[in-house]
Amino acid sequence: MGGDITVTLLSLPAYKQYQSYGIGSVSTVITIGTPYTGAPLANALLDPQNSCPAYWLGLGGNWSISNAIVAGSTVNGGVFDLQQGVSGSGNLGLPTLAIASTVDISTQTNLNTCSFCLFAKLKEHCPATSPLIQNMWSPQWQTIAGGAGDGIVPYVSQINIANTASLTGLLHSAGLRILGFTGTAELEDTNGVPNSILNFRNTPQGVASPALSGHR
Repeated sequence: MGGDITVTLLSLPAYKQYQSYGIGSVSTVITIGTPYTGAPLANALLDPQNSCPAYWLGLGGNWSISNAIVAGSTVNGGVFDLQQGVSGSGNLGLPTLAIASTVDISTQTNLNTCSFCLFAKLKEHCPATSPLIQNMWSPQWQTIAGGAGDGIVPYVSQINIANTASLTGLLHSAGLRILGFTGTAELEDTNGVPNSILNFRNTPQGVASPALSGHR
């Protein structure tokens, strides 16, 4: 969502106000796993046929899937903003790097065999008629995820912007391990990506920037 919020900020009419001398307050955009054109999983979660898994994935309403209460008013939850095709990037007009990852879902065999993961619990408690439940297997999960991607965001949605660094084997978030996925997440320090970005941002202008830990 952070990447989408930034892209939206840059498009607002009042962004380049006089306080910033007409240039805005963002100098560089670096995003990781941002769904520039949405994610099919968001569409699936909003499908009434998937109300049961959406309920449990939202921890019984403690997390917003369909709506949220803001200042006493009900508004659409963040999942609405992540529906496929509702957003876009284009040329942002400033230095931009989109870091995109793919993970081989066919090797995520734990999704089929785990007994205590959330995938297994959802299959146990939700109707088998739910399209989301029907695809909670490896490799069918890509049907929900919209093809190759990081398990949540399709690769084609992550790269819908100029200047892309492609990674392999990284999950969208550590939360996927609760579902039953295995592997390292895009934002975790152990994969070296966050540290590489910090080094890149701290490199003085005119000095060769360090590569993205050899992932580029």
